[in-house]
Amino acid sequence: MAPTSRRTHDPSRRPAAEATAQRRRASLRKKRIVAIIIAGALVLSTVAGVIAASTSTTTDSTAPTSTTLPTTTEVPATGIEPTGAPRGEALTGATPCPPVDGSAVRTTSFAEPPPMCIDPTRFHTAVVTTDAGALTFQLNPQRAPESVNAFVVLARYGFYDDAPITAIAPRGWFEAGGLLAGDGPPAGFTIPDEAPPQGQIFTPGTIAMVGDAGTAGPNRGAFLVATFENAPAIDQGVSSFGILLDGTATLAAIDAAATADGRPARPITIESVTVTESDPIP
Repeated sequence: MAPTSRRTHDPSRRPAAEATAQRRRASLRKKRIVAIIIAGALVLSTVAGVIAASTSTTTDSTAPTSTTLPTTTEVPATGIEPTGAPRGEALTGATPCPPVDGSAVRTTSFAEPPPMCIDPTRFHTAVVTTDAGALTFQLNPQRAPESVNAFVVLARYGFYDDAPITAIAPRGWFEAGGLLAGDGPPAGFTIPDEAPPQGQIFTPGTIAMVGDAGTAGPNRGAFLVATFENAPAIDQGVSSFGILLDGTATLAAIDAAATADGRPARPITIESVTVTESDPIP
């Protein structure tokens, strides 16, 4: 019979061998853990160095900068009293349709409402340029033909040139075109209200004709533009006649001049209004 191995079959040596193996395994585990920790530290050190190097090399003028969103600021309590726009020529008889290129002599007083000078089957594009930026509107004569016609006629007569923004309701709307130098109401003629009986929603950039007090009533040329979340407070009786196509940054810049009493915090002036006929209304 072959000799039996004492290492394999000697019961007295098994506990000692197992204990030695356990110690070795524990030692290896400790070494692996230490190695992992050291490797991790090296990786972190390398990443930190890369970040530091990247930071130090992107401090020139071409480095990208982050944009900080503006925070809501407290609305000033009171504003300024706007100065009325200079008066232009006065018409004492019927109001003729002005040239479409805006070449008419600036006129600010009218004895009679204008005839229908626009094509009511087509949209019109109006660009209202202010010293705070430009606003582009699409005007819809099918929605409010008298309001669109009056606005276009007055714009082509230069009625709104140099007109101040007279009121700014915080996050609600602003009003313009209702103040001329001297006594007497602007424009002189009135047009009827065209508010829809079913009501209307004033989304940001909605443009509407308003009465003398900025609400519904006989209109003499003043208009308002809805701005932001307080626009639902606009009088439902005013005659909306168009929507904003471009100029949200200008809308925000004008709203930034709002005060609690509704007067603008600083002068904002309409420089010009140009209107062009555009696409047929479907």
